[in-house]
Amino acid sequence: MNFLQKIFRNKNAKTTPKNIQDYASITNIFEREYETAFSCIDKIATSFASLSYGAYDKKTKQKTEHPLYEVLKEPNLDETHSLFFYLLIKDYYAGNVYLYKYTDETGRVISLFRLNPSAVIVTRNEFNQKTFSYYGQKYDSNKILHIPSRFGYDGKTGKSIFSECKKTFETSSNLNSYTANTFDNSLGKRLVIDLSESYPNANDDEQQKIRNKYLSFYGGVENAGKPIVKTGKIKFETIDTGISDNRQAQLTENRQFQLEAIAQIFNIPIEYLTGKGITDLEVITTLFMTQAIQPLVDVFQEAFNKLFSFSEREKYYVEFN
Repeated sequence: MNFLQKIFRNKNAKTTPKNIQDYASITNIFEREYETAFSCIDKIATSFASLSYGAYDKKTKQKTEHPLYEVLKEPNLDETHSLFFYLLIKDYYAGNVYLYKYTDETGRVISLFRLNPSAVIVTRNEFNQKTFSYYGQKYDSNKILHIPSRFGYDGKTGKSIFSECKKTFETSSNLNSYTANTFDNSLGKRLVIDLSESYPNANDDEQQKIRNKYLSFYGGVENAGKPIVKTGKIKFETIDTGISDNRQAQLTENRQFQLEAIAQIFNIPIEYLTGKGITDLEVITTLFMTQAIQPLVDVFQEAFNKLFSFSEREKYYVEFN
């Protein structure tokens, strides 16, 4: 690609057209509930967005300055490469990536825009080719690049990893709820203030005031370690049900189960996710790249090759490093 071609592409690259609507990926909803899933997707998306890539000549296997490289480098004038590719992965885990191809007068792609997957309706025409309806507009594959996820693809659309692995995520959520209820509804170790001798006739309001007083003086992290001053005939003692250690062990066990189960779904080595127990960083990183990143690389490489014109597909290909 010569200098004039590059200038032409940048000059005609577009900001978001009016028919493209802003949106947030539906994975955001699940990521707020499942922190481990957020961590997995964030690590995968960040790593994918940082990969180097190029357009290559099929004969020489050498990198070439094809205009498509510039499009992937700056998909449109509103989004950077890193942000665009990061969000592509979030859409992929939500089930489907839809890219609107903005072309110049020769039919060459000069900008790419993500479409809200929740607003796209996929059907097939009389020739059994996919057609896409988006906020009342209809498009064919000449305008829309569809990248369905590998999770439960039915021939039209892919499925969300959260819907396909629903039982695992529900179990994780139930364990969180169970652990929280255990902490909230058990006594554990608590201070008892005996007012029976000092204030034998104290009503509920007076008892609450005394309780609030002690909380303000001795409760919370900021008061940790401060001595408790006895006044009058007030007695103090501690109730310990003896289940504190059991609860802590149960929480640790449940947490580990959730981490391992969700990490396995995303093909991430548990050591890479937690940073603990790493004996060989290179081995763990290699496992992460081959198990979690490489399958995505294969999917997007093949999809991006469709951005070449039919004649160019015999000459060029996109490859990630």
